[in-house]
Amino acid sequence: TFKSYEDRVNQDMEEGRAEELLSGASLDSPEKPQGPEIFTYGPTAFNIADAEKLMNGKPTEQIVPEKSWLGRMVTIDKNYANKLTDKDLERPILFAVLKDGQGNALGHKLIDGHHRVYKALQSNPPKKLNIHFLDEADTDRITG
Repeated sequence: TFKSYEDRVNQDMEEGRAEELLSGASLDSPEKPQGPEIFTYGPTAFNIADAEKLMNGKPTEQIVPEKSWLGRMVTIDKNYANKLTDKDLERPILFAVLKDGQGNALGHKLIDGHHRVYKALQSNPPKKLNIHFLDEADTDRITG
């Protein structure tokens, strides 16, 4: 789903349909926690703490990350990412279902773990990461 999602976003951008979806992507600074960690992508806010609770104890998949997971709308603090340890990289990254304005599922979007993905990609070969994929129902539980 990663490539098809990225292909869909790229096509939508070329055709001028993705501006609303992509505007406002942000990642709360990992060095300045301000209450619950929230990842905002377009009009959707994902509550990371709630997502982690839903995934607690569920099995993960181990996958080599892809650069495309980082997207173009998230700024990576490379100094912070480079300080991450192998132990930090064991913490699962989270993907949630991204929907368009009509509620149609577009695919999965990385919502937590951007710095860990960046760090894993710096290794040669890139390190595998533990990954949780939220389904549509769980994604609905963590968005507001």
